[in-house]
Amino acid sequence: MAGYSTATPADGELVRGWVYGAMYQGYWLDPGRTTVVGLRPTPDKKRLVETCAGIVEQLRAAIRPGVLVADIAALGERLRREYYGDEPYAEDWYVFGHGNGLYFEPPIITPGYEGKHSVFQENMVGAAELFLNLPGVGSAGFEQNFIVTQDGTELLTTTPMIWW
Repeated sequence: MAGYSTATPADGELVRGWVYGAMYQGYWLDPGRTTVVGLRPTPDKKRLVETCAGIVEQLRAAIRPGVLVADIAALGERLRREYYGDEPYAEDWYVFGHGNGLYFEPPIITPGYEGKHSVFQENMVGAAELFLNLPGVGSAGFEQNFIVTQDGTELLTTTPMIWW
């Protein structure tokens, strides 16, 4: 484990959990979720969590065979910018997902990506992810793992995104 705390989170605090490892037919998966302890978020925390989860789902919904990885990253940048506006911390996270194989692999969904596997193809296993941070509110992160199919994606991580 890369890091953890033994502190018990208080009611109303944001908590984030990730699971790492070979989980599906030998493929590395790393789904992540964020929620609020007690499931009664403040309006700002609710907006942060629901926006982050919603952007991840919009990214995943846009992935299908023939779509450029860089186009998905551009969509992620646009959606993140809509949430943050012109705040200086809007550029904190520029990775919107990645391929999954035996580990975290190409393609890396980043702006201008032209590396290995720069076009989504049927049967690719991947992830759409995002982290959003708001000073004074906290941080939210989500990741969905999927297989690219002829019609879009087949979701591998079926744990609910929102818990309230």
